Amino acid sequence: AADNEASKRYIADIKLNRESYSKNYFTHEDLTKGAQIEMTMSDKPNYKRGVQPADFPYSFSNEKR
Repeated sequence: AADNEASKRYIADIKLNRESYSKNYFTHEDLTKGAQIEMTMSDKPNYKRGVQPADFPYSFSNEKR
């Protein structure tokens, strides 16, 4: 990961196949197709990345019953 060092433990940015990627997970399909993943690290959390509902992985516990 770019800027990877002990003091930089937070993900500032992710690119999947050279395109900005805001999700907090990778799909099996992306990985098996040979995904190119680039992560830029930071010493501060990025509170704007991965916060939208579409960025969360699917969960059965979120379904209305």
